[in-house]
Amino acid sequence: MRNKIFYGLGLLTISTFGFMVNTNALTIDKDTTLTANVTDGIVVESGSSVTIDLGGFDVSNVNGDHTIKIKEGASVVITGSGTVTNDFDKKAPVYNDGTVTIEGGTFKRTDGTNNSYYVLLNHGTMIIENGIFSVQNGKASLIDNGWYDPSVNVSKKIAKLTINGGTFEMNNNDKYIKNDDYGVMEVNGGTFNMYKPSSAVIANVGSVCGQETLTVNGGTFNYYGTGNPDSKGYAIWDYDWGTSDKSVTIVKGGNYNLVGDSVAGITNATIADGKNEFKVIGSDQYILVTENELDEKVEVTTLDDSNIIEEDKSLVEKVVNEKKYTVVGYYDIELFKSTENDLKVEQIYEADNAVSIKLELPSTLAKVQEGYKRTYYVIRVHDGVTTVIEAVDNGDGTISFKSDKFSTYSVVYTDEKIKKVTNPETTDNTLVYFVVATVSVMGLSVSGILLKKRFN
Repeated sequence: MRNKIFYGLGLLTISTFGFMVNTNALTIDKDTTLTANVTDGIVVESGSSVTIDLGGFDVSNVNGDHTIKIKEGASVVITGSGTVTNDFDKKAPVYNDGTVTIEGGTFKRTDGTNNSYYVLLNHGTMIIENGIFSVQNGKASLIDNGWYDPSVNVSKKIAKLTINGGTFEMNNNDKYIKNDDYGVMEVNGGTFNMYKPSSAVIANVGSVCGQETLTVNGGTFNYYGTGNPDSKGYAIWDYDWGTSDKSVTIVKGGNYNLVGDSVAGITNATIADGKNEFKVIGSDQYILVTENELDEKVEVTTLDDSNIIEEDKSLVEKVVNEKKYTVVGYYDIELFKSTENDLKVEQIYEADNAVSIKLELPSTLAKVQEGYKRTYYVIRVHDGVTTVIEAVDNGDGTISFKSDKFSTYSVVYTDEKIKKVTNPETTDNTLVYFVVATVSVMGLSVSGILLKKRFN
């Protein structure tokens, strides 16, 4: 190990393997609650196992080093409110070589054109339970888990990052949350907000050791597109380096709210557990569900002259005039694949099997006159073709019918006069008597013939 001693500005600094150690930094080797702002940074030495309560104070490093540095072999929990920042190029608010659990606090950078770096750099084990993590105007990732330059990782150790919660803000940032070379990342929760991105919210870009893995089990991903049709962005992105790339990205859950025509959900990743990626109709949200979690649900909208397609109405009126029907009303009947909480993810225009549909009749519908019988029909207009379907009157103000196609419908009816039937009692009796008499006479005749033959 070669140590080089520098003197400057009255501060003694030691360079070990390329990173600066500020001797004025607050060294913590026991549980500590801050009682004032820290401007020279914090160092947690190897062998320490401590909790740092930020206590509502600010932590920075004016001396050009990382703000909170956790050395290999150290273990620390960061909790409480407070803000940890860094304004120097290639220096992070948190640099971890040991084990760190973040339970609270705000960690951020505001980057300039020639001044950019990660907010969290993990070369050890990092668990994020809560907190706010933000970068603005940056050209670097919000978090780097692993090594940008894998040759620096001489021991070839694996960096492990687990995100269980927290809020992650990337505003006008060029990159993403990055799983890098020698990185294993698991995302179980958290809210991820990406504004004007160039690539992705979370990206798995590692490939060197073949163990690089990104697993997304949950979280809410809010992705606001670039507005540039030539720039393609993703919520979850596994960068494909070619045949030598053995990294794996597995997505098992999460809610994906993607705004903008140039964004997509999950790319080059495996969606596990039989789930598929669906875009919620009428929103920018993507969800992951299995086909078994979706139900087919019918949605009925009453139409009037203001929202019915004129061509469909003309086709219905042609059938009405030919059949002498009376129109009850017009309806747009649609079939969707929906989740149990009524998120519609796919519209079905033609079903494999006919679906039972029940429609409520208007309360203002004229009653059937005495001596008349009413029969209901449904006229379906689908792809310019009209079909008349007989409906069942349920007797409770509703009708039912079946259909396998979904578009414009009209409910119609006919009222037919009930034919009076004369009392057939006399005629029936006469007929019965006549038949009986005939049979009797025939019986006598036959009997006579038989007797005659017997005694001849």
